[in-house]
Amino acid sequence: MLAVKPVVLNEALCPVDEKDLTHFNSKSPKDTMAVAVKLPVRQRAQLCHFCYSKAHMHSLALYIASTLDLRTLEEVFGKAGKIVFEQSRDVDSTLAQLKNIDREYDKKPVTLAPISNLEAD
Repeated sequence: MLAVKPVVLNEALCPVDEKDLTHFNSKSPKDTMAVAVKLPVRQRAQLCHFCYSKAHMHSLALYIASTLDLRTLEEVFGKAGKIVFEQSRDVDSTLAQLKNIDREYDKKPVTLAPISNLEAD
């Protein structure tokens, strides 16, 4: 019988060890940036890209992006690098704006029409 290697689809590989990633995610933004700047630029940009694609790590990605230049972000993110760059210049403001947008799209309660409105005349 032919052995089939399992494949994980749509899952990017993290450019740092899982232990290091947990460490980054558990620190304050200031501490995260202090540690992130010690990584090589390319690895830091790849970590930023990895975190940006995870909703729960989006803020971490922006703080890491704030330590990178536009050219590096564009190399890793493509055209979206410019947006990430702009968002990362004032991370706190960006996160506040994103929080407001999330509130606008919070799930609204579903209301059903009364049965009398559905019956044919």
